[in-house]
Amino acid sequence: MRVRWPDEKLLLQNRIQNTVPLLTLLFITGSLAARVTTPRNITVLPGNPVTLTCDLDGKAEIIQVEWNRCDGRKVLVFHRDHGASFTVGYHERISVETSSRFTLLEMRANDSGEYCCELSTFPHGTLKGKLTLNLQVVTPQVPSSSLLIASIVGGILAIAVLGGIIALLVLCQVKLQAEETAEKKFDNFNAKSFTSQVVQGTNFFIKVHVGGDEYVHLCVHRPLPCDNKPLKLLRLQTSKADHEKIGFF
Repeated sequence: MRVRWPDEKLLLQNRIQNTVPLLTLLFITGSLAARVTTPRNITVLPGNPVTLTCDLDGKAEIIQVEWNRCDGRKVLVFHRDHGASFTVGYHERISVETSSRFTLLEMRANDSGEYCCELSTFPHGTLKGKLTLNLQVVTPQVPSSSLLIASIVGGILAIAVLGGIIALLVLCQVKLQAEETAEKKFDNFNAKSFTSQVVQGTNFFIKVHVGGDEYVHLCVHRPLPCDNKPLKLLRLQTSKADHEKIGFF
């Protein structure tokens, strides 16, 4: 019986078919062995520090890392043997942490934009990455008109109530002075309205009902607390009517 050996051409084709998938697998494995990873997007408040990273995912020797704005403006170069070299304007603003990451110490408006990193490695050659740095704009909260009106009205009412209490306290302390000045006793001594004037201390102008249809207007001075002096009746107007409004006098 005659033995038939395989054709050499057929053997070569089989070898090529078996080799191509292996080479393809080796190529893909080598391509995925190292790649650059970045945060892609970073948002920072003005004035805050921010760290930019361009890390190598895989085994490789990093020889040099170059950081640029993607529009071509240089930021810094870091060489494993020679250290960091900063572009003018960044020297006092950057802190280098590792070969592939650095920190901007204070975020400014003109720092926002795209940053490109370029890693010179062995054995993979040059690898590149990119990230975007965004400035977070803080918008102050403006209170609604209803809240604003309520706060204003509340403040006015608080001042009015406080002023009324002070006016009553003033009357309690100056009634005797008013009677001595008017040379008569008052059956009633009730405050109806008042106004005040800030001087070296405070002058209170108080409309007081003293009985019947009679009113008096008082000008009472309250010294500053540091003066440690009592209230003093400065002026008194008698025989006033109800319709006469109190004012400065």
